[in-house]
Amino acid sequence: MGDNYRIRILFDKYLRHTVTEDEFQELMDYFGIDGQSDGAFQLLLKAMERQDGDDYISQQRVDRIAEAAHQRVMDRINRERRLQRWPFLTRKLWFAAAAVVIVSLGVWPLLDIDDKQDAISTQMAAAKIKPGSNRAMLTLADGRTIDLNKTQAGIIVGDGLTYLDGSDVVENTAWKMEREKLNSITTPKGGSYQITLSDGTKVWLNAASTLKYPDKFSKDQRVVEFSGEAYFSIASDPRRPFKVISNGQEIEVLGTEFNLNAYKNEAATQTTLIEGSVQIVNLKSGSVDRLVPGEQSTVLAATTKIREVDTSLYVAWKSELFHFKQTPFADMMRQIERWYDIEVVYKSSVPSKTFSGRMRRSVSLLTVLNLLDASQIGFEIEGNKLIIE
Repeated sequence: MGDNYRIRILFDKYLRHTVTEDEFQELMDYFGIDGQSDGAFQLLLKAMERQDGDDYISQQRVDRIAEAAHQRVMDRINRERRLQRWPFLTRKLWFAAAAVVIVSLGVWPLLDIDDKQDAISTQMAAAKIKPGSNRAMLTLADGRTIDLNKTQAGIIVGDGLTYLDGSDVVENTAWKMEREKLNSITTPKGGSYQITLSDGTKVWLNAASTLKYPDKFSKDQRVVEFSGEAYFSIASDPRRPFKVISNGQEIEVLGTEFNLNAYKNEAATQTTLIEGSVQIVNLKSGSVDRLVPGEQSTVLAATTKIREVDTSLYVAWKSELFHFKQTPFADMMRQIERWYDIEVVYKSSVPSKTFSGRMRRSVSLLTVLNLLDASQIGFEIEGNKLIIE
C-alpha cells in the first residue's frame, strides 16, 4: 500500500507538471519493475479517469503526457545509439516510458519490445488529429462568404445577422435582406454550428452539413433545403407550414422537434421524431407517411419504412456524444470520419463487427483507436488517413 500511495502522489504531480527529475525517474523505475506492471496499469488508468467525477479522459492531458513521454523515449533511444552502454537500463526505461504512453492513452495490450516504437509513432500521429469544434462557413445570397467565428457556437438571423452573444456577424450597414434568394451555412468535416432562423426555428448542424435558407420566409410557407445531419426545433406557426427538402424526401411540419440524417454517402435518409408530428413525402414514389414521437422514417429510393426507435441513439451527437448500440462497423466509422475530418480506407473487406457504448465527441482519436484495438481490428495512420487492415 505504501508503494501505491507514493506512486499515486508522483503520478498526480506528473499530470500537473510539478514532478522533479528524480521523482520522474522514480516513477519510471516503478513501471519497469517485473511483476508490478498490471497493478501499475490500473493505477494509471484510474488516475487518468479521475477528472472531478468525470469518467472521460481529458484530451489535453493525454496529449501532454504522450508528447512528454514520447520525447523521453526518443532521447533514451538516441542516447543508447550514441553510447551503446547500459543496455539493460535503457531497455528498462524504454519499457517504462512506453508503458506510461500506452496506458495513459487507453487500455492497449502490451506489445513486443520491437513493436513499441511503431505503436508510439502511431499514437503520436493520432494525437495530432483533433476532434471537431465550432466551425462553419456562411455564404450570403449576394455571394459573400464569411468564415464564422470559432469561439461562437451559433448565429441568429433577424433584422441583422448576429452571433448568439449579440455581436455582429456583418455590420448592419452592409446587411441587405433577400426574401427570395437563399443563403447557406455549411459545416465542414470536423465542424458543427447552430443557427436560429428568422421565424425562431433553431437548427443544430452536425459535421459536413449544409442548410439553405432565406433571410425572411414568405407569408404562406417556410421552406429550407438541407443535406447532412441536423436537429430541428421548429417554431410553431399554424398558418405557415415548415418544409425541409432533403435527399429524396420532403418533411412538412407546423411545430416540432426532429433529427434529420440526409448525408449523400449514407444509403438512406432517416428522420427521427422527438416531439410533435411530421409528414414525410417520398419525392420519388409520392407516398405520404406521418410520424409520431419515437418513430423513425427511412427513405430509400421509392421506398419509405417506419419503425419505433430509441431516439437517444440518434440525437446523442447534439449533446456532444457518440452513442452506439449494435452499430455496424462501417456506420460507426462514417461518423468518426466526419467528426475527426479523416479519411477511412479499407485495405480489404469491411470488418463485420458491431459496436455498443458511449463516449464524448471531445475525446482524442486515440480513444477511438483503443476501441478498434480492443476489438482486434488492425489499423495504421498515414497523414489524415486511417487505414483499416
